[in-house]
Amino acid sequence: MVTPEVMPAALNRGLPEKRRAIAQAARTVFGREGFSRASVDSIAAEAGVSKRTIYNHYADKEQLFLSVILEGSALVADTHMRIAERHLRKILNLEEDLISFGMEWASSPTAFTDHFALVRALQAEVSALVPDVHLVEPDEAQQLNPLLRAGYVELGMLEPGAMEIDVHAVHQGYVRGLRDRKGHIQASAKLVDASRSAGVWTVTDSAGERHQAPVIVNAAGAWVDEVAVLVGATPIGILPLRRTIFMLGAPEGLETSGLPLTGDIDATFYMKPEGPQFLCSPADEVLQSPGDARPDETEIARALDALESATTVNSRHVRSSWAGLRSFTPDRMPVVGFDPAVEGFFWFAGQGGYGIQTAPAMARSGAALIRGENLPEDLRAKGLVAADVAPGRAGMSIPAVH
Repeated sequence: MVTPEVMPAALNRGLPEKRRAIAQAARTVFGREGFSRASVDSIAAEAGVSKRTIYNHYADKEQLFLSVILEGSALVADTHMRIAERHLRKILNLEEDLISFGMEWASSPTAFTDHFALVRALQAEVSALVPDVHLVEPDEAQQLNPLLRAGYVELGMLEPGAMEIDVHAVHQGYVRGLRDRKGHIQASAKLVDASRSAGVWTVTDSAGERHQAPVIVNAAGAWVDEVAVLVGATPIGILPLRRTIFMLGAPEGLETSGLPLTGDIDATFYMKPEGPQFLCSPADEVLQSPGDARPDETEIARALDALESATTVNSRHVRSSWAGLRSFTPDRMPVVGFDPAVEGFFWFAGQGGYGIQTAPAMARSGAALIRGENLPEDLRAKGLVAADVAPGRAGMSIPAVH
């Protein structure tokens, strides 16, 4: 069994009593009810604190969920390290020490029932929208990706129906579709002025050209708040977060085509096969002002360390690297809808790095709302509610923080 002395002292020392109580209550409530159904009120009641106390420690429910996942994962990893050190650092009797090590290692998950209940609740919630998602045990995870180090995986989640998207081909298809419908793309045309009269917007771009339309759709990505200010709307507080990507060569002779995209629950790395290479990322989210993003060498080094710990890929030769901005709203939900205060100004923002995947559903939703129609029936059947993505919802209309 796992004894109290193997629990990482740093985790315990660093948490004040109320924060520790909130974290334990969150594990219990999230594990029992899942992320969507769990409320901050129920977590506060479980912890015996006020709702305001929770918000003093955590910005929102998502940050609280991520925090307890990360703390639980760190606790599991630290415990296993201590078990290995205790039994294998100095072997006196190989057979006896290995048996003792194996027994304690195998029994350790019973000490983390709340953490694994949380992971299972997450899988149950995801499977409501993606039915083929299922949990995999360590042996199956290693069969799916033989590069994973033995003993690294505690529990995995697999989406067997996931497919790769040719982003360039999809984007060019959208461009052709727009042009077939007499649409026009004006490149390198920054918005510099906007005014509205008699139900029509007149906008001027940096080349001095004027354009008129009854509706402005604000789909400017990281720049949506700047566009909002120009038209007199209140910014939503968009958060442009940098994501670094780099390429590593695959081990010689390895067939990569059947390997899945693999990442850890702590969001310290992910890797995806790209022919004879791996596309890798530290899964970083670094706030920066809108503009050209550059890869962070420190984050790449951190990801290389994480990859070396989790897999047998030990290449330190980065073949290429780049970065991009993934724009989130404060509650990390997209914004699709008319501004509550500025007539004819429609928000379409906050895809958070999932713009291509969500494009069909978001485009259909946006078109319906612009026309004054209900959301598409199939999307409503999956639980999409216009109020949940409306720009006037709670947590929106706050000053941008960058």
